Amino acid sequence: MEIKGHDHHVGNYGGYLKCDACDDRPYSHGIHYCADCEFTVHDKCVFVFSTPETFEHRSHVGHCLKLLTTGAPDHTDQKCHICGKNTKRLLYHCSICKLNLDIDCMVDDMCARARTSEYVVVPSSSTLA
Repeated sequence: MEIKGHDHHVGNYGGYLKCDACDDRPYSHGIHYCADCEFTVHDKCVFVFSTPETFEHRSHVGHCLKLLTTGAPDHTDQKCHICGKNTKRLLYHCSICKLNLDIDCMVDDMCARARTSEYVVVPSSSTLA
């Protein structure tokens, strides 16, 4: 299975693993696992990968944030700049400002924009890193 934003092939897995999107563990089926980097995501969390690969967050106007599935780059603060929680492996990142947002804060913003029609989509062909 190919997951947008993840560089490796992700296969099905039948054991108990912690999901990198929701941090939940109680699933023994419906899990997708990357043997190359040990990335794990539940079926119920795959929707995160249908969100735009690059996204403009209203707290960070002027630069787009890009979805990363391998954790925050080493040269950045590992915490979300909005809520202060550790970003884990799945996050949105601004390479210009070295800023990180966790998935919960991004999804909350996407839902708020959908309700108010303020959704800004940037083409995935963007060359942001």
